[in-house]
Amino acid sequence: MDVSWLRSQWDRVLAIGLTVAGAVCLLAGYAGVADSKLLAEQTRYITSGGLGGLFLLALGVTLWVSADLRDEWRKLDRIERMLAGGVLRWAEPSAAAETEPEVPDVPEVSEITEISEVSEIPEVRDRTPVAFRELA
Repeated sequence: MDVSWLRSQWDRVLAIGLTVAGAVCLLAGYAGVADSKLLAEQTRYITSGGLGGLFLLALGVTLWVSADLRDEWRKLDRIERMLAGGVLRWAEPSAAAETEPEVPDVPEVSEITEISEVSEIPEVRDRTPVAFRELA
């Protein structure tokens, strides 16, 4: 097993472990409640298995979301460094994009008699970085 992967993804490994432990606690609590007939006995299983299991599940989900957010921030930092270093650049606007598109007259609602298809959609200026357009 590759230990370097476990070191770099420790938060995801811990999130999976906590989620599994929470599910086991919930199942153990359910089994305890189902087997006991008295309410006083059921309360012990609900507080230990139910609340403990929900806490572990919430903690596992929080760690997983935190790991995903950290990955997104790393990607954004990498893109920002590439933009600052000149590797990526914004596309220069073309002459057609500098002119404002014509806006068609919109009839009043009472003037519309039938639904018609859109015949022409005005061109939208593409603000995608050039390097990303080449990848697509």
